[in-house]
Parts: sequence; C-alpha cells; structure tokens
Amino acid sequence: MLELGLATRRLPGNVESADWELLRAAAELAASPDLARRIAAKRARRAGDEAEKPLAAYREEELRRMRRNFYGFDPSYHVARYKFIRKTPKSRTPVTLAVHRANADHSDRRSTMR
Repeated sequence: MLELGLATRRLPGNVESADWELLRAAAELAASPDLARRIAAKRARRAGDEAEKPLAAYREEELRRMRRNFYGFDPSYHVARYKFIRKTPKSRTPVTLAVHRANADHSDRRSTMR
C-alpha cells in the first residue's frame, strides 16, 4: 500500500501498538504549529474543487451510472447481487482478480493437450 501511494504509514501489527501509534500521531498533528495553515489550505483547495465541479455533479453522474446498472438491459449486476446475497460461491476467481493465473492457465492448458 505504501508503495502504491495508497497509505502514508504502516501501523504495527498488534492492536495495542497500533492504537498507541495512532494516539501519538494524532497528538503530534494537533500540536503542530502549522495546523491552522494546513486547515486553511485544505479549505481553499476544497473551495477551488467545488468551484471547478460541484460535488452534486459527481453525485448526479454516479446516480446516472447506478440507474443504468439497476434498470438497464445488462442483467449482470442483478445476477451478481443475487449470488452475493445467497452466498453462492464463484466457480472460479476471474482472471482480472487472479492475475497470477493469467500465464499459468495458458501453460497448463498446453501441457494437458499434449
């Protein structure tokens, strides 16, 4: 996660240590002399983002896509929801998720065809 930029720090593995680290980091942030400046900068960025494209526009776009999923001609959403609700196991993990199998599948097929 750190390598992908999806997280800025990694917490210790046990709960007590992780709690302590979170409390320490929160206290450090609250005591930071530039906290007010950082909050003001965040507000300014948010106002700029909102002026460029309001949050309501993102919401409307998402709702439009959701309507297509719910009421469109492609039944795959409803099939997936049905299987999820009833805990129907997948017969196989899709290759898009099991990327480690992408090349193995082709080589396995070749070896069984011989």
